[in-house]
Amino acid sequence: TKALKLSKIFYDENVANGGSFPGLTKEDCDTVFMDYILVDKTKKELIEKNVKEVSESEARIMDFHVIEVSDFELANTLLDRLNNGENCVKLATQFSESDSISRSIAINNETEDVKNTLGVMEDGSVSPIVTNKGKYVLYKCVKSYNAEATKKNKQRIKEERESAYLLNLYNEFVKENPIDINESEFDKVCKNSEAHLSGRDFFTLWSEEANAGL
Repeated sequence: TKALKLSKIFYDENVANGGSFPGLTKEDCDTVFMDYILVDKTKKELIEKNVKEVSESEARIMDFHVIEVSDFELANTLLDRLNNGENCVKLATQFSESDSISRSIAINNETEDVKNTLGVMEDGSVSPIVTNKGKYVLYKCVKSYNAEATKKNKQRIKEERESAYLLNLYNEFVKENPIDINESEFDKVCKNSEAHLSGRDFFTLWSEEANAGL
């Protein structure tokens, strides 16, 4: 199996030929790698059953040019000029009270009013005036769906959800099953945490296997 293959590599590089971990047997090494693959499989199954999949709409990123002003009449004038085809970046440079003109916005993180207004916009369209935190805001849609940014945001949300789920699971387990740490053994681990290995370490082997194979 994959676990036993990695165990053999670890043992050969670090114990048999490297001199690290004196006293570690091949059987001990196999047990650690087999236990890890079982834990990893269980983790993936739990996540698949209990963590909600991230939808495109939840992760969607849109790109805009934005103008923010405090004066409503000015906002109306600028809206007319935008609808007549004037360049949004030039108008923003001249009139906007915010230096942030080009923005990539995670639509699902906005208020309902802003989300409903921006979410239906198409490339090149101009929003009506949006009131936000005392400012009058105009949006010119540059890209209604930024595929690359949405993909990255989807992955970020996925990782956050999975981490939150696993941490909550762990905290519940610890609460019900208090861990009695052997301080003496723990100190030994800490003191040897920077020890140099002659071969690849445990997690490097798993990472290489996952990313490219060995």
